[in-house]
Amino acid sequence: MGSKKILVAGPFVGELGFECFSWQPLVRKKFLTGGFTKCHVYTNSGSELLYPFAKVHKYEPEKPYQSEGNCLFRRPINPDSKEYKGMVNRLQKMAIKKWPGAEFVSTLGLGHCKAHYELGSPNRIVADREFPGVEKSKKKTIVFCLRGRRLSKFRNWSNENWYKLSQTAVDNGCRAIIVGTSKKDIPMPDGVINLINKTTLDDVIRIFGVADLAVGGSTGTMHLASRCGVDHLVWATRNEMSRYKKTNWAGAKHCVYPWGWDPRPSKVSRALKGWISSGKFLKL
Repeated sequence: MGSKKILVAGPFVGELGFECFSWQPLVRKKFLTGGFTKCHVYTNSGSELLYPFAKVHKYEPEKPYQSEGNCLFRRPINPDSKEYKGMVNRLQKMAIKKWPGAEFVSTLGLGHCKAHYELGSPNRIVADREFPGVEKSKKKTIVFCLRGRRLSKFRNWSNENWYKLSQTAVDNGCRAIIVGTSKKDIPMPDGVINLINKTTLDDVIRIFGVADLAVGGSTGTMHLASRCGVDHLVWATRNEMSRYKKTNWAGAKHCVYPWGWDPRPSKVSRALKGWISSGKFLKL
C-alpha cells in the first residue's frame, strides 16, 4: 500500500460569504481531485459542518484577526499583509510537523475578497441533526438572519424593524426563529424563538435543515442559507443580485429585492406575507 496523501488547509480569515463560496469549495475541489486520502482543516470552533469532507481542528486566529462573534463573524483582512503571512507560516510549520509530508494550502495569494466561484467544487451543506428546540414542524418555519456587526453599521437593520417583521410571521401562523449576533439584548414578540448570540455556524446549519425560508439583508448567513438549499428572501443593492443568482448551486428559490440596506418594515412584511400565502416571491 502507498503512503497516505494528506491535505491540510487553513485558516480562513475573512467574510463568511466568501468562505462559503470561494474558500470551502476550493479546498473541497483540491481534496476530491488531488488524490488525497485525508483532509485536515483549521478553523473556528463550531464550524465543522462547513467541511464535511475533512477533519476539523479548532484554530482561533491571532490578533488582530479574531472573530467579532461566535456565529456571524469574519472580519475582512488583507491576506498579503506581513502579520497575516506570519500567522499562516506558523500554522503551516505546526501542521507539517504533525503530518510530515502533508500538502498545505492557505488563502495567501488568493486576493482579498476575490471571487473564485468557477474554480471550486460546489456542493450543498447538509445538517447532521436538528438543533435542540427547533425540530421539524408542520408550521412554515422562517429564520430571520439579523446582522449586528460593527463593520459597515449602515447595513444593520434596526431592532424595532426585526421585532415588527418577526411579529408578521407569528401573526400569519408561521414559526419564527431569529439568529445572529448583537451587542445589545433584543426583545422579540411572544412566540418567536430568540437565538441571538446563542448559535455557532453548525447550529445555524442545523436550523436551516428544518427551515422553509431565510430572511434578511445580504450578509454571510444568507449566503449560508443558499449553500444549505434553503429558500431565501434578501434585501440589498442591485450589485448583490447577480451574486446570489450565480452562487445558487442548490437551486433554492430566492429573491433579492434591490431596496438598499434600510427598507421600510411594511415593504418587507408585504413581501413576506406574499410568500407565506402563496409560496412565491412578489414582484415589488
